[in-house]
Amino acid sequence: MGSYSIATSEARADFSSFLDEARDRPRFIKRRKQVFVVLSADEMQAFSPAKTKVKLLKDDDGGYFTENSLVPDVIGFGDTKEAAEASFIENFSSFAREFYENFRAYSAAPNRKGQIPIVLAALAASERGLGVSEMFEFC
Repeated sequence: MGSYSIATSEARADFSSFLDEARDRPRFIKRRKQVFVVLSADEMQAFSPAKTKVKLLKDDDGGYFTENSLVPDVIGFGDTKEAAEASFIENFSSFAREFYENFRAYSAAPNRKGQIPIVLAALAASERGLGVSEMFEFC
């Protein structure tokens, strides 16, 4: 199939041009035996699930909480549905930051590997100045 990667020295020599091309399609850099992928934050959105469903449930006290299967340990709570949704978004954003800060450990954990696409999409959205709320469908 051929090689699509370029050497780090070649990418570094004309880095602006390299990034311009990465805006149009992913670029690959080979350094020693590792290959790195460079793509724009806009393109990163393609790796995210379309919308992750988050259930809004009512608790015995009349408040609301969230439940989802993709990131089950991220939960939102609130007296209203809106408050529970906002709490979930805030907690998910904190989780995504923590995941990124400890990426090596989180991405190696078997129960976290499936969360990589949504975390990277959330971080890409944040870097683009967008919120993550549109990534979720509350039902």
